[in-house]
Amino acid sequence: NMTLYATNQGSVAGSASAYNQTAGTVTVSPGAGGSQWVAGGYGYGYFNLTGGTYNISGTGNRFTVSTSGNGVGVVNVGGNAILDNTGAEWFLNYGHASINVTDTGLIDHTGSSSQFGLLLNITVPNVTSALNLAGGTVKTGDQAIRLGNSTSAGNNPGSQVFVNLAKGTLSTGANIQTSLPANADAFIYFTGAGGTLKASNNLTSFLPAAIQGATINAVLY
Repeated sequence: NMTLYATNQGSVAGSASAYNQTAGTVTVSPGAGGSQWVAGGYGYGYFNLTGGTYNISGTGNRFTVSTSGNGVGVVNVGGNAILDNTGAEWFLNYGHASINVTDTGLIDHTGSSSQFGLLLNITVPNVTSALNLAGGTVKTGDQAIRLGNSTSAGNNPGSQVFVNLAKGTLSTGANIQTSLPANADAFIYFTGAGGTLKASNNLTSFLPAAIQGATINAVLY
């Protein structure tokens, strides 16, 4: 087991790094100052959690996939691993990202004060981010999966987010949200090819018919 302030990966332009955890508990408490990330700047980060618990829970703590629209972050949670982001702040991302859950892995954002930010405000064009479930569970608690975090002109040009549910359970207590300029050209893609989409609260429409700044495309098999 380890207790740390934070873990940082891919922090140097052109660099690549990997975090691998197969057992035990790693506890980090970086707060909300942007001190923890999988990929930073122009770097590549691979976060591979296949056993044990990565504990980034508690008031004010953020889990960040990529800090920049130029970074690439990959998060894999598989085996019987737990990424514990309960009672925290944001689960967020600003860059190219693939967040993957397999086996009986769990990403738990229950009780947190801010959204599950699949891709927040950036000015880099055509950034893509995906949440892929091929097993396991993702819990967002009362918080929404969100695209964007600013309605100011120029944010999220051509941004695309993907939610792919093939197996496992996606549990959420809010409709998908955007915070985008009214004339933004973003896209949200939802593919349901298996698994369970579970409403933990009463939802009016998980995928609204219309949403500011984005076009929603949904396919169910």
